[in-house]
Amino acid sequence: MRLVRLAVALAGGMLLADAVDLPLWALGLAGVWALAIALVEWNHADRRRAALLALVFLLGCWRWPASQPTFGPEDLGYWNGSGRVEIEGTIHADPVIRGTRQQLQLRAEFVTINGQRRATRGLVQITTGLHPSYRYGQRLTAAGQLESPPVLEGFDYREYLASQGVGSIMRRATLTVHEGSGGSSLLSAISRIRGLLRERIEQILPHPEAGLLQGILLGLDHTLPEDLAEAFRIAGLTHIIVISGYNVSILLGAWFTASSHLLHRWTSLVTGLLVLAGFVLLVGPTPPVVRAGIMGAMAVLAQLAGRRDWPLASLALSVLIMLLYNPLLLHSVSFQLSLAATLSLIVLLPRLETLLAQMWGTEEGSRPGWHRILSEVLLATTAAQLFTLPVIWAHFGTASLLALVANALVLPMQPLILVPGAAIVLLSLVTPALARVAALLLWLPLRWTILVARWIASIGWASVQLPPFSPAAAWGLVILLFLLVGRLPKPRANTPQAAGMDLKPLWPAAIGAALVSVLWLVAGNLPDGRLHVSFLDVGQGDAILLRSGSGRTILIDGGPDPVRLASQLGQALPFWQRDIDLVLVTHEDTDHIGALAALASRYRIHQVVYAGLVDSNEASAAWQSALADADVQQVSLGAGTEIRLGQCLLRLLHPPLPLRDNEADSNARSMVLAVEQGTFRMLLMGDAPEPVEKALLASGQPLDAILLKVSHHGSSGASSQAFLEAVSPQLAVISVGDDNRYGHPNEAVLDRLRSVDATVLRTDQHGGIRVSTDGRTMWVQTERQERQ
Repeated sequence: MRLVRLAVALAGGMLLADAVDLPLWALGLAGVWALAIALVEWNHADRRRAALLALVFLLGCWRWPASQPTFGPEDLGYWNGSGRVEIEGTIHADPVIRGTRQQLQLRAEFVTINGQRRATRGLVQITTGLHPSYRYGQRLTAAGQLESPPVLEGFDYREYLASQGVGSIMRRATLTVHEGSGGSSLLSAISRIRGLLRERIEQILPHPEAGLLQGILLGLDHTLPEDLAEAFRIAGLTHIIVISGYNVSILLGAWFTASSHLLHRWTSLVTGLLVLAGFVLLVGPTPPVVRAGIMGAMAVLAQLAGRRDWPLASLALSVLIMLLYNPLLLHSVSFQLSLAATLSLIVLLPRLETLLAQMWGTEEGSRPGWHRILSEVLLATTAAQLFTLPVIWAHFGTASLLALVANALVLPMQPLILVPGAAIVLLSLVTPALARVAALLLWLPLRWTILVARWIASIGWASVQLPPFSPAAAWGLVILLFLLVGRLPKPRANTPQAAGMDLKPLWPAAIGAALVSVLWLVAGNLPDGRLHVSFLDVGQGDAILLRSGSGRTILIDGGPDPVRLASQLGQALPFWQRDIDLVLVTHEDTDHIGALAALASRYRIHQVVYAGLVDSNEASAAWQSALADADVQQVSLGAGTEIRLGQCLLRLLHPPLPLRDNEADSNARSMVLAVEQGTFRMLLMGDAPEPVEKALLASGQPLDAILLKVSHHGSSGASSQAFLEAVSPQLAVISVGDDNRYGHPNEAVLDRLRSVDATVLRTDQHGGIRVSTDGRTMWVQTERQERQ
């Protein structure tokens, strides 16, 4: 318990210093006094320990204010709020993609203010557009407004960034890349390895399953679309999509199991330490990973020394090391959740197991296998929920009522993801084709995890809002729970564990069930002769997928968000399909092609068709570069062109030949398409404005259609009354982002659609919209019920 007392004393001193300004002279005087008592009373164990605890407490009181960021003229943060500045430096960490933006951490070396260039130091977090892409170690200059991070309501964003060493932010920066590179050679190599593994995961699995595996294996953030990440939060499954001690324990367990038959015990343990260190470096030193890494290392070292591991002491040591290095972790949500969850598994779980064994009248050492499985899933989840609920309540104001159910359904699948997933990803480095086949079985537990999260989140009462609760009160409640645990029956020391159920006979059934599931899914996704049209929910943008009756695919635009597009495509296409026959780009606005640059690395694209000349914006440049790297054929076509896919015919109605570049308005040359199969006709308007509608009306060509994709997200500059009357659609689809800043769709446009008796479906309210037809009948399905 000594390390536990030291950790509590250190944290207590930091909390006191956070609440009260303590003068340094008083801390110094108290420290001298405590040291004197320790020396004088050295032979009295209790007094010596009390004095040493007081010294550690005072160390916490001193370390807390010493860790607070203070800026002088030589620090970058000193110049926050100084207007427009230029910062020269090196990218300090891998860029983080957040929807249509990316965040960079730049280690500053020079700052130019009012034309004066001076040396500086510090980290600045820069928010910039999605394109071009950047990498760790690049040298660049950032120009923009340097600001202090804000303190938001309910969340101290400034302190959060300070815990990472970041003291400044710069939004909407203009970046200039320079030759050469900086940073650590080791971290640069790790960044390249992480990037390679991420690419291989995307090549062998569709999204969102690929994004989930990237989070589980590599600790990558923001690899899932926002709605799915929110579903995991509501279901109480956030720990699944981030690296935690659970991942580390599975990894070490798999290593020791595999190596015990091949290596000497000592060699296995030492190499286990190296595997652990490599894993921590690969996924990044987040608080849960560092905590789990220290505890894992302590467990291995204890075995090397021939001593019994004491997890509570290992946890206390990890807290001491982490808080001494970075006291600001004390307020880190991930640190607190990791600490509470681990504490519950160490202290509460064994006592719950003992209590359950007594209730069932079984000996702890002879528990049946099903009892052990129940313990690992239900009891572990219950223990973790009890200890983490106060922390979640304090920081998020919510509680997941069905977390126990969700974890019981999902946790047994995780060992089938982590270890086989790592093996399959490594296999992809040697033989990608074989890895793709093996990944089909890996897809099943990943898909199951996602389905459970979505199902739980769809239940209206799965998560409830709670009244405000302070972090201090939350940890007071955790401590109270810790004390109450002592009233539960103690587990017996060194209790032998039963061998458990013999699961070998079940393996053939499990493998058979997996194969049957794969065959059933394959059969359900084979071409059925129908034309399938998917209006993908990509936010404020357009992306439409056509899949012909013979299985050929056409993607029309891609929207602005690459993660969202990848997730929507992964759900609309068969999970094994990695080809897209044709990509049609209606025009080059970012909300139509911003996500396409990443597409070429995830799918094999056979051909790209444009309408007119290509704009030279950053999204278009990135897309062109990706196509060049993938050696994809590109052509420009105009009105009068016909493209046939089996029974499906695409007619290009606009822009007319000869093609020309309209610099005033790229929407004016937006591609307009008619899609026909049998008696079914669909009109896709891209972003074509009202003048294009007038030109189409004047051309005399037939415009009537059963389905209309409304132009420009329902903006007021299109969908005129005369045009809508000529089209007379039964169904009108509007691809639009939720709560967008443009006010789309315009209410007048909605009124005009109602006046022609069109049923209106919107991606912001209905999610993805699926339409299928055999040429005579049309079937419509939406991703979710209309959201008011």
